[in-house]
Amino acid sequence: METTSKAIETLEGLPTWMLTGFAVFAVMAWAYPPLQAAVPDAMRTYIPILAVLLPILAAFALAARGFSALDAKSIERRADAALRLGQVYAPLVALFVRRHVTACSGVLAPRFKHRFANAMAELTGGRRPWRALRRAFRALRDRQVSTSAEVEYGGEFPMAEIHAIVTANPAAAGPTLLNLVRRADRSRHEDPPSHGLLTEEYALFQHIHAQHSQLSAAANRHAA
Repeated sequence: METTSKAIETLEGLPTWMLTGFAVFAVMAWAYPPLQAAVPDAMRTYIPILAVLLPILAAFALAARGFSALDAKSIERRADAALRLGQVYAPLVALFVRRHVTACSGVLAPRFKHRFANAMAELTGGRRPWRALRRAFRALRDRQVSTSAEVEYGGEFPMAEIHAIVTANPAAAGPTLLNLVRRADRSRHEDPPSHGLLTEEYALFQHIHAQHSQLSAAANRHAA
């Protein structure tokens, strides 16, 4: 019994590739008797046992290796989320602690009859037929939802502070946030902000809070 236990421990200590190779050979030797000639006489009686035991050990070893790789990737993703949260999104959300942003949405074409009228207007607008048809189909699906937002109190939209945080940590910010900041910054130069937020500014605000929530959840799972 002790000898069997030591033999199993020895097999478990083998590299996965070697254990898998032995398992394949044991199964082939069991299924193809002429191959048993390569096995020492003292080991041939153990071939049926090894043909069952070795594949099981190899399967467990492969599964453990796979789970280990998945776990390592999961930890890496969560660590990256914690880094992005700490360097970028937590400081960005902190900018809005004392700034209260409100938004309201309006639907200009809530019913099908409104969208149908818009589609007919596109068809009779004097454009080329194919282009007019495409715009008409688009109008049938477009409810024309518009959103307006503003900073009610606490100061202006913190574009300068956002720009400073993002440019100081471009790798942690990522391409999506960088593009949103670039668009919002350009829109402020093309259309100087008045009392309300520009569309690009509000899109940036929504992205910051959505990403902060996702990264916070990932960081909390990692800490647990």
